[in-house]
Amino acid sequence: MKTYFLAGSLAMLFLTPSAHAQCATAANTGGGNCVPPDAPGMPGYSPDRGDGYITPPVPVWENTWGAIAIDSTTGNAGTVTGRASRREAEQAAMRDCASKGARDCELMESYYNQCAAVAWGHAGYGTARDATEAGAQARATGACDKTTSQCKVVYSACSVARRVQ
Repeated sequence: MKTYFLAGSLAMLFLTPSAHAQCATAANTGGGNCVPPDAPGMPGYSPDRGDGYITPPVPVWENTWGAIAIDSTTGNAGTVTGRASRREAEQAAMRDCASKGARDCELMESYYNQCAAVAWGHAGYGTARDATEAGAQARATGACDKTTSQCKVVYSACSVARRVQ
C-alpha cells in the first residue's frame, strides 16, 4: 500500500497545473513561468490598438440642474434636483412651491453640478449654492445672518453631474 501511496503522490506532483506569475513587459525571463502583462488574454490587452493596451473610454457626463423657489410671505418652498436643463428645474421648483399653496413664489437659486441650501431665521432667510453641501449650508446661514437672527439650515441638496458613458 505504501508503494501505491507513494506512486499516487508522485503522480499528483507531476500532474498539478503549473502556476504563472505576471512578469514585466519585454523582460528576459530566462524561460521562467511568467506571463507578460501585454500578452493576449491579460487584462488590458487589445489587438485592435496594436500596442497591446486598451485605452479606457473617456467618461461622458451630463449636467443636472436644481432650483429653489420660495414664497417669503407664507414660507413655502419648492425644490428640485437632477433635472436635465435649467428651464426644466426652474419650472419644476415653481410648480412645487405653488402646489403647497403659495401664491408669490419667487425663484431664488438655479444651479447645476452643485449643492444649494436654505437657512431660515427669526424674520428672514438666506439661500446659497456651493461646490459642496457643507459649503452651501455655511453660505446660506451667512446670508441669513445678515438679515435676521437664529438662522438654521432647513434645506440642502445637491444636483450632481451624472455619468452617461
